[in-house]
Amino acid sequence: MQFGEKQLTRWMELVRTTDDGIEAFWPSQIKSKTWICNELEFKEHFRTCVIFGSWYGVLADMLNFPEIVCVDKE
Repeated sequence: MQFGEKQLTRWMELVRTTDDGIEAFWPSQIKSKTWICNELEFKEHFRTCVIFGSWYGVLADMLNFPEIVCVDKE
């Protein structure tokens, strides 16, 4: 799992500008996001990933899928 400058910059902007943005980066959140990324890493036959309750899209940034759909209750 690697992250580019664009992702890191977006995440830092999220933390700076959103009251609860830091909560997407608590150790438990990072652990669970890393776990799902590792579990899905070798599932090459899947093309689309749907994330329900994606918060600010941090998990979507971490996943390596051709298409990612984030669904949040508004």
